[in-house]
This record gives sequence, structure tokens and C-alpha cells, in this order.
Amino acid sequence: MCDCSPENPDAIENCRRIELRTMAEVWRTITGLLQELTDAGFDKGQLFGLRLSLEEALVNAVKHGNREEPDKRVCLTYHVTPQEFLARIEDEGPGFDLSEVPNPLLPENLERPGGRGLFLMHYYMTWVKYNDQGNCLTFCKKK
Repeated sequence: MCDCSPENPDAIENCRRIELRTMAEVWRTITGLLQELTDAGFDKGQLFGLRLSLEEALVNAVKHGNREEPDKRVCLTYHVTPQEFLARIEDEGPGFDLSEVPNPLLPENLERPGGRGLFLMHYYMTWVKYNDQGNCLTFCKKK
């Protein structure tokens, strides 16, 4: 059983691991994950937030973290139960500093494209954590 707590974001036991390199693999992975989450009993509203969060995290990892370099991989480690979904996404890029991401709610940033996906991830997930380097995030959705 996993310990889905922000104090212990790396505790993913009995998990599955997938390595991705391309955007095509991202879309196939999300489709499969959504079926697992549906089978675990997550409702339509929860699935919407989970899909959006997975897309944001995986696309950012492939596109921005690894700069779509085919020799770099993104590792997705996850655990699904009827009570929660826990996932860790790690890329091989240099990482980023969360404090430098513009707040999409500030008037001067309303028309800027950056930061919206991260904001939405924080909105839909129970919690989101980043490693110090900024190339690994772990999030959890509890029912």
C-alpha cells in the first residue's frame, strides 16, 4: 500500500513504472491510465482533473524537461487504488525553479501562456510536490 502523503512523496509501493520518450507515447499512456482510473471507480469530474494533470506533467517533462530529445526518457511511476492515485514523473532535464513560474492569475500574466498548467495541477490534485532540482514531481489525488 502506498503512503499518499506530501511528507513522504517518494513512497510508492506496489507500483507500475513506464518509460516514455515521445509525445505519441504520452498520449497512449494517458489513455491506458484513464482506463485504470475508471476501473478503480474515479468519477467523471475526478477523471477530468486527472487527465489534465497527467497531460500537463508528462507533456512538460517530454517537451520542456527533455526538450524532446529521443535519447532522454521520462519515468512515470504510479499506483492506483479505489481510494487514491499517486504518481511520480521524472525527466532527465536540468529542472526548473517553481518560484520563477509566473502566477497566471495576476493581471499582467492573464494573456501569457506559462504557468496555467501547473496552477491547474495544484487545483485538481490533493497535493503536488517537486524535488529540489525541479525535474521530478509527485502528485496525489484522493477521492
